Formats: sequence, structure tokens, C-alpha cells
Amino acid sequence: MRWVIVSIVMAMMVPAIGQQDTKEIQELDVERAREVATPPSELNLNGLTTLSPEVAEVLGTHRGPLALDGLTTLSDQAAKALAHNEGNISLNGLATLSDEVAESLAAIRGDLYLNGLATVSDQAAESLAQHVGNLNLSGLSRLSDDAAESLARHKWWLILEGLTELSDEAAESLARHAGYLCLGRLTTLSDGAAKALATHKGALWLNGPKTLSDEAARMLGTYQGHLFLGGLTTLSPRAAAFLAEHEGDLGLYSLTTVSDEAAEALAKHMGLLGLGGLTTLSPEAAASLANHEGGLILDGLTTVSDKVAEALAKHKDSLWLNGLTMLSDEAAEALAKHEGLLALLGLTTLSPGCAKALATREGTLSFPNLTTLSGEAAEALSTHEGELALNGLTTLSAEAAAGLARHKNYLDLKGLTTLSAEAADGLAKHENPVDLSGLTTLTPEAAGSLATHAGDLRLNGLTTLSLELAEALTKHKGGLLLQGLTTLSDEVAEALSKHKGIVSLSGLTTLSDDAADSLEANPVIFFPQMTTGDLSGICAQQLKDKKQMSVTQAVKLARRDDFWFILSAQTELLPEVAEVLPSRDGCLFLNGLRTMSPELAKALTTRDCGLVLGGLTSLTPEVAGMLALNARWLDLSGLKTLSPEVAEALAKQQGGVSLNGLTELSVETALALAEHEGPLTLGGLESPSPDVARALAKHRGGFLSVCLNSKLSDEAAEQLRSHPQISLPEKFR
Repeated sequence: MRWVIVSIVMAMMVPAIGQQDTKEIQELDVERAREVATPPSELNLNGLTTLSPEVAEVLGTHRGPLALDGLTTLSDQAAKALAHNEGNISLNGLATLSDEVAESLAAIRGDLYLNGLATVSDQAAESLAQHVGNLNLSGLSRLSDDAAESLARHKWWLILEGLTELSDEAAESLARHAGYLCLGRLTTLSDGAAKALATHKGALWLNGPKTLSDEAARMLGTYQGHLFLGGLTTLSPRAAAFLAEHEGDLGLYSLTTVSDEAAEALAKHMGLLGLGGLTTLSPEAAASLANHEGGLILDGLTTVSDKVAEALAKHKDSLWLNGLTMLSDEAAEALAKHEGLLALLGLTTLSPGCAKALATREGTLSFPNLTTLSGEAAEALSTHEGELALNGLTTLSAEAAAGLARHKNYLDLKGLTTLSAEAADGLAKHENPVDLSGLTTLTPEAAGSLATHAGDLRLNGLTTLSLELAEALTKHKGGLLLQGLTTLSDEVAEALSKHKGIVSLSGLTTLSDDAADSLEANPVIFFPQMTTGDLSGICAQQLKDKKQMSVTQAVKLARRDDFWFILSAQTELLPEVAEVLPSRDGCLFLNGLRTMSPELAKALTTRDCGLVLGGLTSLTPEVAGMLALNARWLDLSGLKTLSPEVAEALAKQQGGVSLNGLTELSVETALALAEHEGPLTLGGLESPSPDVARALAKHRGGFLSVCLNSKLSDEAAEQLRSHPQISLPEKFR
């Protein structure tokens, strides 16, 4: 249990990356640009209307999303400079784009937003097609056949939400695009265009057409991939039968009604079926849809009859009914017998009978919109054996609290904004973790009651803590999370130091030396190094003196049980310190590092242990080559992109490499990684193309794990299965 709690606390202490308050900046010089571009965060500079090449050069060094929607013009020199930025770039203010600027922007590695463009030249389209990342061109209302042919070569998301017309020839070209294709505003779709687009591989959004001919439906029914027809408001039984032959997720979210015949036809569809727009459903239609093999989304229903509930309960897969605000006891009893995932997130009221029925469900039970709870309903919910989340409650009666106290699992009540002493007394009898992070104030009486609670207690909404509250909470025996506190007085710190369980104070930004000394005396109190206290000269002193951790301090660190925890919060490290840092379980955890110099990388390669560097978001080929000298295990799961050059350097590593943050790979990068002679983990890959799969299958360094949470085309899966030690999701084996 302690390890679980510490893991949670550790994850919460990783420095957050938030958006800077820079959107009001209207002018920017080089010096100020350096200031705002340095932190690796989302940078909003939409107030800028002009951008010099010199400032663009500085912004090009920024690591993270960059918004420049206020620009209406962009020079080629500035575009070339911005292309060095490693993150998404938004330039939605540009109404025109020269061919030269398009070529420069195409070099950006990240999502590119150009939604202000009303037209794009054929040459610009050819350049943009080479862009590595999602491409957003939703300002285009039409597209030439040549431009469509060029853009079809783009390998990531292609978003053309503004297109209102599409020729059959352009459709044929776009159909050759491999990936996610969004054509959301096409109001009509010819049979020829439907036939062409049906050959597209990936996912297809056609949310514009309100009607679909039977012939177009027949063509789209042959489509293999995710298909979203969110604009359809009517669907004939014949068209429904054709669409049911489609293999993959099918979204029909604008249908408000469906005939019994159409429902019977759609039930034969294999895969996720989205009918979230339906507002009514007959018992006969419900009985048909219950036979559907795959997830079923019916979030548009606000009420269901007992007969409809009884019919839907026979469905064997995930069932979403998040539009329901109330259920009769009989309907709840029927739905409780549903064997798959059941989502009822919209319920605002819960009768005792309904609560009793739903409490028999397995797994987490969540009612985020429940605003009131009677004592009887609470007592019924307490019999639920899984986690219970009631985040919609802002107040809780003493009777409801007493009822919930009998619950035997994690209780999430972070919607509560007030808590009476009587309700606190009831919750204190709950013997498992309770989350009350919505509370911003707490009376001493309520704190005294909660202190008798035996499980973990989350009070992350408190931003201040009086000595009286601290002394009351100190008597608490379980884990105590107070992550909303940014500072503590010396007296409060001394009081908290007497707490017997784990205490997380990860939000602290300032702390006196005496306060830090008090907290550091308790080995299970965790707080970040952004303090100014002594902390035995290990964590805080280097920031107090504007210094790095010293070698002496690093040696002392090994004597602490929580040294690995402190290391994971370390954002900077001297090479000489890296050589003496202690490891844990054969690994050195340095997830706090955001950048890596060649000197530091070289020092780390002298360590005979695995390196966990999940905070790194970019690597140069030089640094990658240094890290590759480590012969144990190298975890670089923070990387979102990987160039062929960096991949080639990493491939020389002789141990295992984890790159679970990558969601896509180019063929060149895949071929480079295939040369790696050790285990390789690529669990984040979403939809590798057959060519990428073919390249990865050439890997002969041992274990290869890919696509743990994604879907594969049959061709890509077949290629990967040729690897002798491949690990694939069971459905692809």
C-alpha cells in the first residue's frame, strides 16, 4: 500500500507544464522573446501582429505549442526560423500563403494550424504535404484536383473541415491519403465521390451530408476504418443495411430517430456504433440494437421506459447512456444486469431502489452529475464493492455521510465545497481512501473528526492551513495529501512533522529554513525542491544558493529511503553529480530532467544501471549517441517525435530501449530502429502503416512490443507478426 501511495505522490510531483500568460503581448523584441521562449510550455502570443526574423529565430528554439494567430503576414525568413520549433504551431491569422513560406513551414515537426487560408496554390499544397504532423486547413472551401493529389501524400491527420464541395477527381486523390481524413462540411456527396472515398485507409469524417443515397451508402459500407457520418439526419432501412457491412467504428450522431427496420439492420454492424443523437427508441428497436456486437452509444436518450431498459440490458458490450438524468427502480434493476461497461454519467437523482440496484455493478461506479443524495440512497450505494465517485455533490448531509461510511473502497467526493462537523464525523468512519479535494476551507471541528479517519485523506483544495487545523490533522493515521498548499509557517510545518503517515506537500513553492528542517525530519513527508530550507543540504539548498546539487550532497542522498523520489523531481544535474547518484532496483530515475547536455549524457553512460529519462521531450543525435553507450535499459518515453538521425544513434544501444511516447514513425525512423540489437518497446504507436510495420519487423534484437492501445490494419499486423519475438495485442496475434 505504501508503494502505491508513494507512486501516486511521485507522479503528482512532476513539474507541471502550464500555459504562460503572454497572450496580451503585442510587441516582442529579442530579449523578451528569450524570456518567454525558454520554459518548455504552451506559449500563446496571439497578440502579436508582426514578427521579425530575429524574434522568430528565438521562438524557433521554444519547446512546446506556439500560438501566433494574430499574424496576418509572415516572411519566408521568419517561417524558416519558426520551423526549428519542436511543437505545434498555430498560424490561423494567415489569409494567404506564398509558395516559399509554405515550403518553410512544411519543415515544422508538430501539428500545423493554417485555418485562415481560404485558398492554397498547387505548389503550396505539394510542399505542405511533406509536413510531419497533423495539418489543419479548415479555411479552405474548395480544393483543386492537383492540390488534392498533393495533399493526399500527407501522412498524418489531414483536416479539411471547410470544404463545401469536392469533385469526384479530388475525392479519388484524397482517398489515397493514409490516415485520418476530416471533410466535415461537405453538404452533398456524389455516388462517385462516395465510391472513391470508400477506398481510403484510416479514419474518415464526413459530417456534412444530411442525407445519403442508397448507392452512396452501399459504397461507404465497403469502407474499412473508422467512419463518421455525423451530419445524417435520416437513414433508410436499405442505407442502414449497407452501412452495417462497414468494418470499424461507425458514428451516426445526428440521427434523432431510427425506425425499427433501420435499427434491425444497424444491429448487424460489427464495431463501435455511435447513435448518440437518438432522443427516442422503441422497445423493438432497442431489442434489435441489443444484438449488436460492439460498443453502443445512446447518449442522446434522456429517458428510457422499463421495456427499453430491459431490452438494452441484454446487450453484451459497452453501453453508453450518459443522457439519462433519472431511472426508475425497475429500469435500474434491469440495466444493472448488463454484462459490459455501463455509463450513466448523466444521472442527477438516485432513488434508494435505483442506488441499490446499481450498487451491484462491478468496477468503478461514477455519478458526476448527481447533485443530491438521501441517507437511504447513500446507504444503498455503500454496498458497492468497487470505487465510488460522487463528484457532483457539493454538500453532504450527516445522514448521507453516515450511509457512505459503510463503503469498503475508494470514495471520491471532491465536488464537496462545504463539510459540516456532523458529516465529517460520519465520513471519518469510512475505512478507505476519501478524496475531499474540493474543500477550500475546513473548520477545526470537521478537521478533528476527519483526523480519526483510518484511510488516506485527500485535502488538496486547501490553500492555507492554520496551526489549529494542522494540529488536528496531525493526529490522522493514514496518508495525507495537502497538495494545494504553496507555503507553510514554521509552526504549521513543525506540527505536520509529527504526522505518522505519508504526507504530500508537492505544491509548496516557498518555505523557510526552519520549516524545511522540521519537515525533513519526517522521512515520509514529501515536498518539492522548490523550497528554500535546508532539507539536509540535499534538495532545497541548491535552489536557495542558486546552485546545483553537489557531489557531497548526492552521496548523502543515498542514506535516505526516499532518495529516488527526490531524484525524480530534479530538473537540473551536474555531470560530476550524475556519476555518484544512487540507483534503485537497477535503475536511475531522472524523470524531472527536461534537457540533456552531451556532457551530462556522457557522465550517465558511466553508470552500470538502467536510465529512466521520461521527462526528456527532445534529443540531439549527439546526446542520443552518448546515451546509447548505456548497456542496460534506456527509457525515453517522453519523446513524442524521433528523427531518423536520432533513431540511428539510439539503435547502437546494446540493452533495451523504451519509446512508448511515440505515436507515429516514419519509414526511415523505423528502419533505423530495426537495427537495434536489444529489446525495443513502442507501445504508444497508434496506426503504423504497412511500410512502417514491414520496417519494424526487420528488428532482430529480441523482444519487440508495439501498438499496445491501438488498432492495426490487417496488412500491418501481418507484417509485424513475421517478427520472431513480437508482442501484439491479443486480437492481432
